Amino acid sequence: MPDNLSDLLPTSSSSLAPAEEEAAPAPTPVTPAVRVGESLLAEWVEQLHTDSAQAKDEQANTDKWDDWLNSYWGDLWDKDLPSFKAPIVVNELQSLLLQEVSDLTDSPPRIFIQGDARSPDREKNREKAVQAYWKREFVDHQIMLATLDAAIFPMGFVGVTYDPTADYGRGKLITRARSPYSVFPDPDAVDDDDWRYVVLRDVMDVVAIHDTWPDHGPRVRPESKYSTKEDASDTHSRVRGLNGKYQGPLYAGTAGMTKVDGFIKARAAVLSCFILDNASEEEIVERLNEQAEKSLVTVRRKKYPHGRLIQVSNGVVLYDGPNPYLKRFPLVRINLQPTVHTFWPPASILSGVLELYKSANKLDSMVVENGLRLNAGLIVASTNSGIDPATFSAIPGQIILKAPSSEFEIKYPNPMSPDMIQGGDRLRGYARNVLGFTPSRTGAGQRGNVSPELTETEISQAMGLTRLRGRLLHNSVQKLVEVIFAGMARFYQDSRIFPNSRGDRWEPIEWKPITGKPEDYIVHVDPASFQVRSRTMLQRLYFTLARLNKIPDEELLQALDIPDAENVSAKMSEQLKLQALAGIAAKDAKKGH
Repeated sequence: MPDNLSDLLPTSSSSLAPAEEEAAPAPTPVTPAVRVGESLLAEWVEQLHTDSAQAKDEQANTDKWDDWLNSYWGDLWDKDLPSFKAPIVVNELQSLLLQEVSDLTDSPPRIFIQGDARSPDREKNREKAVQAYWKREFVDHQIMLATLDAAIFPMGFVGVTYDPTADYGRGKLITRARSPYSVFPDPDAVDDDDWRYVVLRDVMDVVAIHDTWPDHGPRVRPESKYSTKEDASDTHSRVRGLNGKYQGPLYAGTAGMTKVDGFIKARAAVLSCFILDNASEEEIVERLNEQAEKSLVTVRRKKYPHGRLIQVSNGVVLYDGPNPYLKRFPLVRINLQPTVHTFWPPASILSGVLELYKSANKLDSMVVENGLRLNAGLIVASTNSGIDPATFSAIPGQIILKAPSSEFEIKYPNPMSPDMIQGGDRLRGYARNVLGFTPSRTGAGQRGNVSPELTETEISQAMGLTRLRGRLLHNSVQKLVEVIFAGMARFYQDSRIFPNSRGDRWEPIEWKPITGKPEDYIVHVDPASFQVRSRTMLQRLYFTLARLNKIPDEELLQALDIPDAENVSAKMSEQLKLQALAGIAAKDAKKGH
């Protein structure tokens, strides 16, 4: 394949014409003609997807992902078990992962925006606008979901897209956690800073493809591995529309809808390839020489300064053109462990302790199983007792008639040892230590340590792994905020109001379009937003600083989550002023006497 993708097509995607040497049918709105070089470009993108998928399988052990996900939900046992087995599941693993994710994403980030690299001035109104978008679109919730993905799978992802039809046609940025199953990065990359391309796979209904890309989408045919073919003998299929043709899951009787023959469910995969294309083009510009004379000169510039986007579905090129997002690729990876010079780590946080939890559940199951057997006992009877093992039910209180001089006895084995009974919990203790949940972190201090300050210190020291993950998460959120701000600068070309509240006060924020270069803006996320500390420890620290008059009252009230902290602080200040004035008046009155 050529390095320059522009060589694959003689013209841009908006002006591709049917091949002259091919007898292409006349283009119609429903079945547009095949374009020159389209099959070659589609094969090239599909090959990039295949190469990335193979490297992903080798590096990230994708064959185990389904087992990891099922284990997170507590599905740790085989489907076919003997009736005497007790499939005990103590799903502590899920609780610990959720607690870790909660600690990492508990605090919203503090965002700073500098308007120009040559000026230290902040763009406070734009900072408030980004933070208002953050709260309105629940971006912290999406980061939480992607962080959970990074704990279950080797890595999580957050993507930023633009929907021009959202917000009643005004358009809106959409920030969503993306499934790791659908991301296929450059196999030679070690992180999302040096990747040259990334392919995103979205399985869509073909009717949705036709509607989203009306120019070329109608030529996309369903893929068998994602679709369900129609049974010709079924004449009463509920999803069949006009003329017995599939018209999508939301068919409402509209005769003008696109129809697909022979499918109950018709879907296909859309591959969106974001790639750094080094293609260049010549542009004629006007220049002034030293004598202020105008002249035309030819300048060679990058054709895709922000990268190129190619979207392909089942051999059809849906879009080929400049990447509409200012930041190279609108996708940010979230990892909770250093990857050691590879893009995908071979294991996840969950997989590191999974076998311990599986073994713990099996031990607990054996305890229950053996407990039932111990309770039933072992029946020993002579052969001439007259009791038939096939009909004997061993019901409590059952009357048994045995032959004279025969024996019948219920013998109970020795009780299980404490090590056996407590074996499952002991294995879970090992797993908790591996995950970073030592007894100190749970508040169980050492003997003799009853001081709250010492207990908080132990908790803080036990969160070393969590703080490391917090630093990794800060790096990802920094990139995500940059992508969001670049998207707002690119797509929000009109003034709009972001709903926003502060305490019980309504403070909407106005966004004004950026008239200069968005590249001149510098976005910064405060690292302190991801310094994971005990909330109780922070509140104690704030109390200490307040007693020393080293912190304003408003900051203290906000740390204590007091509603409307700003107004309460103002009233406190006013009250102190009145008390001071009353004291001065009392002293003046004494001097008068």
